[in-house]
Amino acid sequence: AVFLELCVNRISMLTPQNLEVPTMKEMIDMWRKKKMNTFGILYSWLLAKVASELEVFPGSEFRVAFEEARKYGGKVILGDRPVN
Repeated sequence: AVFLELCVNRISMLTPQNLEVPTMKEMIDMWRKKKMNTFGILYSWLLAKVASELEVFPGSEFRVAFEEARKYGGKVILGDRPVN
């Protein structure tokens, strides 16, 4: 069995992701529409930028562990406190 430190709310991290670096216009729109605070907008931009440059996406270690467990018929156990 493989234990992943993920709660059910973050199970989407186990599917491949394609993070696009938001443009300045998109970030301003997010701020104006109050979808995120300034820190959240800048943090999401930084994560997307780093992921794009390194071709490594946040949570990829969970995805690899999940895929390897499934490949060998292992059981996957999710366990963490809810993020919200």
